[in-house]
Formats: sequence, structure tokens, C-alpha cells
Amino acid sequence: MPSAKLNLCDYNMDMKISTLETERLILREISLDDAPSLQKYINNWNVVQYLSYGVPWPYPEGGALDYMRNVAMPALAADEITHWVITPKFGEEQGKAVGVIGYRGLKTDEVDRGFWLGELYHGKGLMTEAVIATQDYMFFEYGLERLVVRNAIINTASR
Repeated sequence: MPSAKLNLCDYNMDMKISTLETERLILREISLDDAPSLQKYINNWNVVQYLSYGVPWPYPEGGALDYMRNVAMPALAADEITHWVITPKFGEEQGKAVGVIGYRGLKTDEVDRGFWLGELYHGKGLMTEAVIATQDYMFFEYGLERLVVRNAIINTASR
């Protein structure tokens, strides 16, 4: 059953995150327009197996848009999370969302980081670039004082 459409006017979208740039990436605020590209990349067991928070498998058709409408956008509007899409500056997918990095629990003492990247981009050091840029932002611009880091034990590339 499709979820109800989210009227973004119902939410206070005052908290805007900065667009960040690294040598090979642009990290920008997530948008509903990113759903098709994110759907393409998250619908892959080699990505989903490392994620928490009950990410379904197989990933449902329309799941990215559903998540964005019903979870991410309301949480962004409530200043509970940050979400950047990871967009490469190179290749066929230049400028398209190929992954996500975000910080949850912004109103708690247990802020943690979550991320995923399309398998095509694994093993290239791109997530390391994204983590450094967003962590610097969170500590030096946002004012975060403490971060809890949790990575999947089986995800040796994230150690």
C-alpha cells in the first residue's frame, strides 16, 4: 500500500545543512528528487547487509521515496537528523545521488553516524572523504561535542 504523500509545507525546514565539497565529491542536502537514484543503489544486498534500523530485504519498490517522505524529511524538519547525499564529481553518475551519510539523535547525548554507498563506488576511499568532511562540519560548524560511532562488525572496509 503506497504511503500518504508528504506535504513539505507542513514541516519547518529552517535547518539547512551546508553543501560540502571534497576532492571527488559533492555532499548536499537530500531531496525527494534523489529517490530514484538512491533506490537504484540501495537495492543491493552488498549494501543493505551492513545497514541497521530494520532496512528491509529485498528492498521494496518505492522504498527510498517512502523512507524519505515518512522518515527522513520529517526528522530533518524536526532537527533530529542530518542527511547528505553523496554525489560524485566524475563518471556517468556525476551529480547523482549514489549514497547517503547522516547523523541521528541530534537532540540526544547519543548522536551517531550512519552511511551507505552504492557498490559501484566501494573500495575507492569515497566514504572516507565523506566521513571526514561531514564530521568536520558536525564538530566545527554545527557544534557537536560527542559522536558515537557504530559500524557493522562484518563490514571490514568501515573499520
